[in-house]
Amino acid sequence: MSIIAKLLQLDLFGAPANVVPAGLKRTRVAAAVTGWDLVDHACRHCLGRVLMRRHRDGTVEARCAECGAHSEDGIREVCCCGAECGTLGHVLECFRNPAITPSVPQEILVRERLVVEQRRERRRPKLVGHRDF
Repeated sequence: MSIIAKLLQLDLFGAPANVVPAGLKRTRVAAAVTGWDLVDHACRHCLGRVLMRRHRDGTVEARCAECGAHSEDGIREVCCCGAECGTLGHVLECFRNPAITPSVPQEILVRERLVVEQRRERRRPKLVGHRDF
């Protein structure tokens, strides 16, 4: 056996072999049907890549690969597409980068959607009667 192989077998952190610390118990996620899949969406918190997985009961779990933002209600809770911008609604949208270059290496980008302003009839002011005016 070589010296490198012997060094790799040493326990450098002092924990006994095959023992998991109490706070890090291994749990089996039996509800998940598949592993994590990459989706073409960016996180609204850090613009990182969003991961998704489906459960047996039909729910979709989403998670950011960078900052760890998490939602069990679907992708829209983590993605920029689901971010509301006041009365304008959902203004942002995620899209795949058509030309990845060294200056723009991200695979998923976020842009502002074209929002058509809805014209409404202007409200008439309510006149306030006061004898001094």
